[in-house]
Amino acid sequence: MAARSLLLICTLLFGLFGCGEKAAEAPPAVTSEATPPKAVASSEPNTLAMTVLDIGERNRDGKNGIAVTLATEVDPGQDIQPYFQIQRPQEGKVEGGWVIGDDPKQVWFMNIEPQVQYQIAVNPGLRGMNGTVLTEAKSATIETRPLQPSVNFDSKGTVLPLGYASGLPVVTVNIAAIDVDFFRIKDSQLTEFLAQ
Repeated sequence: MAARSLLLICTLLFGLFGCGEKAAEAPPAVTSEATPPKAVASSEPNTLAMTVLDIGERNRDGKNGIAVTLATEVDPGQDIQPYFQIQRPQEGKVEGGWVIGDDPKQVWFMNIEPQVQYQIAVNPGLRGMNGTVLTEAKSATIETRPLQPSVNFDSKGTVLPLGYASGLPVVTVNIAAIDVDFFRIKDSQLTEFLAQ
């Protein structure tokens, strides 16, 4: 039986290491004449004409703002303020400035309030990174969305000592009043409760 096992092991080793010389050959060498890969299509310049595609309220970094979306990237080397105007009817110009977004096809105005009507105008002359110029003015009237009603406590957890009369700090948005129930934790269960 030992001879049979030894024969089986030798056969396996011969099969693994003794067959063929092709396995030991080195891979073909890489020549220096290889061509570099082509750039991805998205890095090619945009050849579209500068036009306004959309004017609307959008969310940017968790805050609502007015976004003007264009067909091509805005040239960041120009002063864009003369080309964008925003005002409230019967109140006039809104204070604040326009900024080119992370996506250079969007220009943002972030100083807006909820449930307010704004008139936005984009004037001709705005230059794109590809050299095209906005030739047609575009305007829109937008009413911003209301803030959703919400209630938040001003802290992550508060223990109100007996006799504390100052109250619990609460932040509300679009809510006139809230009803809060307070529960007393027995002294014997306070440590267990706080550990949860």
